[in-house]
Amino acid sequence: MDSNSIIHGLAVEMRQLQDVKDAQTEALSATNKRLDEIRLKLIPDAMSDADIRTVTFDGLGRVQLAMDLYATIVDKEAGYAWLEENGYDGLIQPYVQPSTLKSAFKKAMKDGQEFPPELFTVTPFMRASIVKA
Repeated sequence: MDSNSIIHGLAVEMRQLQDVKDAQTEALSATNKRLDEIRLKLIPDAMSDADIRTVTFDGLGRVQLAMDLYATIVDKEAGYAWLEENGYDGLIQPYVQPSTLKSAFKKAMKDGQEFPPELFTVTPFMRASIVKA
């Protein structure tokens, strides 16, 4: 079998796997959407309407409501200052988004820059991709 036949066979398999993965990702997204609708809206509303905080069902278990929240910092500088002043300074940590670091390092490496191995682990690799026609 020649190289082109091997590569073609692998590319066909790769495309099939990408299609399977895309379908599963779409199904997972729909599942997560419905799950969130049930757990964040429908059950809490039904339990609130019935004035029930906890209920147990045979074969299923206990269903209960719990307080939760989303939190973001709108003004990073002022928010960090407030956290420090109010005893939450342990929450403040410098952080670099991994995808941003990867992007910056990819560009810098194309320009020939190297990074100190004692500070960074940079592992280049080759990855095949198929661009949809």
